[in-house]
Amino acid sequence: MLLITLALSWNGTGNVWLTQLSWSLFAYVSGPNFAAYHQAWWIGVQLFTLPLAILVYVCAIVQLRWRPAGVPAWMAWVGVGMRTAMNILTVVWFGAGQARLTQAVLPDGSLDPFYVQLVQTQWVRVALVTAFALLELWMTIRWVRSLRDSTSG
Repeated sequence: MLLITLALSWNGTGNVWLTQLSWSLFAYVSGPNFAAYHQAWWIGVQLFTLPLAILVYVCAIVQLRWRPAGVPAWMAWVGVGMRTAMNILTVVWFGAGQARLTQAVLPDGSLDPFYVQLVQTQWVRVALVTAFALLELWMTIRWVRSLRDSTSG
């Protein structure tokens, strides 16, 4: 379970960083093209990230019950807490905001303040997903060390 969660968490980290960096492209699409571009982007993000995000969350919860040797319970709880916070923030703010976004560039050529706010606050989501992947890596290192210690003693 740990190795599956580790792999999924690093996949999610790559996805969230790619998604965050792709937001900057929105500033180059304006007027009537924005709605079609945003819709295609929105569907793609949901198709490729949502199923894996759900799966990694389930795996994090399962780790509460079946924790690897050498991994303290608090680590698993911190992981579930990070994923829960990220999921709540996604539903309440990030995903909802992305769904409501109608433009990135205003008619006068300046950036829409709502778009700027979404891009800036999305870094919180990036940090949570990345921190979870790092926690999973730390848990894996602890598990491998416990295996090594049990075979050498």
